[in-house]
Amino acid sequence: MLLRSTFEDFERSLRLMRSGDVDSETFLDDRFSLLDAEEAFEAFVAGGTYKPVFDVSELRD
Repeated sequence: MLLRSTFEDFERSLRLMRSGDVDSETFLDDRFSLLDAEEAFEAFVAGGTYKPVFDVSELRD
């Protein structure tokens, strides 16, 4: 099974989130620093998170 999204899919998704018709907080999972990748992996394996999101902003100088 091939899963893929088109530009129009992303555009539609952003429009729905911006309008408030879709609450992005309901499907965004836990956020982890990229420096805590091991913790994120362990949480995923233990079932504590479904799709961890990595925040790389703290890696910027």
